[in-house]
Amino acid sequence: MEINRKWLSVSMVFLAIAMAILATTSSVAAQSATRTLPDSVAPGETFEVRIEATDYGMAGQVIETLPEGFSYVNSSLSPSQVTQEDQTVKFTLFGETSFTYNVTAPSVEGTFTFSGILKDFQKNEYKVEGDTEIAVKSISITFIPPTPENGTEITVDYVNVTVFVEALNPISTVWLNWNGVNRTMYIIDINTWSYEMTNLTNGEYSYVVYANDTAGNLGVSESRVVTVNVPEFDPWSYDTNGDGKIDKDEAIAAVLDYFAGKITKEQVIEVILLYFSA
Repeated sequence: MEINRKWLSVSMVFLAIAMAILATTSSVAAQSATRTLPDSVAPGETFEVRIEATDYGMAGQVIETLPEGFSYVNSSLSPSQVTQEDQTVKFTLFGETSFTYNVTAPSVEGTFTFSGILKDFQKNEYKVEGDTEIAVKSISITFIPPTPENGTEITVDYVNVTVFVEALNPISTVWLNWNGVNRTMYIIDINTWSYEMTNLTNGEYSYVVYANDTAGNLGVSESRVVTVNVPEFDPWSYDTNGDGKIDKDEAIAAVLDYFAGKITKEQVIEVILLYFSA
């Protein structure tokens, strides 16, 4: 019995030391939690929220406050680790570094804000960082390549704007507003519309895409700006060997640039005419 008491005493000492180390580690580590949300969802859609949490100690809690109208559905954690009261959902962590939970959006459209805190084992609280806002809308419009990124400067005189449109109801019309002028876009694939602006002069252009569906809902994309800066073309730049004439290989180089979209038809013709004049 004496041996057991000694063993118990030693075990308690080691346990106390381990807990002290864990507590110290928790206090100096960079406790953090990050939330990932989709950019937008449809009214009534159930979607996934992802939380990553680190360095909260032996156990911790993520306490999320859902926007009004949003309904908690379930989580990747065990049900015993989740408690809910109205719009507040508490997720108790015991070693997990990430988890997900599902939420159903309200039937009304708008932009809504999530908030939350991470509570570590010492009961210190830290704001959940990452995504906070989500848009609920019937029509979602997303720019896809080859659309230039916002703020891009290009060196050609054309811009292709292509969008992917998702909606609850069939889409009736999609149009591009380019510098205040509307142009009807063309469907080129499933849920995909496109329009190409050509013969652009140097300058800054703004554009946005609108769509409406058969139920009368209107969707709008983000606004973007693109700067066209086409350098003055010198056909003699293709005289790469500097012999004062355009030979066949140099003319072919210009043709390749034309088919690659680097120069215009008029510019490649200038180079070809120099080749024939030689």
